Amino acid sequence: VKYDNLFKEVAITEGFIKENWNGNGKTVLRNYLRRQPDGETTWMKLQGLVYGKYMHGAEIMPGVANFVFSCKVRNHKIYIVSHKTEYGHFDPEMISLRGEALKWMDTNRFFDPEYFGINNEDVFFADTREEKVNIIDRLNCVWFIDDLSEVFDEKHFPASTKKILFGTHDSDQYQDRMVLNSWRKISEQTMGQITNQDVICWVKGILNHSLEHVEKIPGRGNSSIYKIHVPGEKSYALKYYPD
Repeated sequence: VKYDNLFKEVAITEGFIKENWNGNGKTVLRNYLRRQPDGETTWMKLQGLVYGKYMHGAEIMPGVANFVFSCKVRNHKIYIVSHKTEYGHFDPEMISLRGEALKWMDTNRFFDPEYFGINNEDVFFADTREEKVNIIDRLNCVWFIDDLSEVFDEKHFPASTKKILFGTHDSDQYQDRMVLNSWRKISEQTMGQITNQDVICWVKGILNHSLEHVEKIPGRGNSSIYKIHVPGEKSYALKYYPD
């Protein structure tokens, strides 16, 4: 989930920052709030609101949809394991963070068999990082992707599970994990280059048609272009921007 824009919007809506605050990104906002009087409490309140009441405004991280479709093409099993308490800190409305996360996934068609096709029984929530790591171990995951380095530092993280740390971390300080800053790179690392079958799966999610043929044609710059042949219809052009 991409929260960067949402954190700023909610902070303005709730009066934690002024509308003309010109910082960018979740980390910059967190650091700014923590420097204010009672800033740690303010930051915790904001987290609870973003992950609860305002969760519906969050976005899918670029590249995640393509990654999930590519897993689906290859019949790879996906589990979602989240360290998320039931309720947010200082939330008088007591909105279930887990319930809002499931609603967000449902709205974004994670559980739609004709789209992402993830089983909602394969979503797990943990109260602690230790519990999260135990779930990963129990599921016997081949790869685990996380943006929080501390998850991989947990004492009982399974040795057989390969670690991918997502984000702009310093890769030189880690020997036991791969640091990748885009879901395209994660997809390439775990599944290789995209194939025509991947493209067909993406297009089915958009057009809802059976496809006759996919042909890659010369593109420019950072995009790839595909010619899509649909029976009984004109051809389509698909332009794919990796990140």
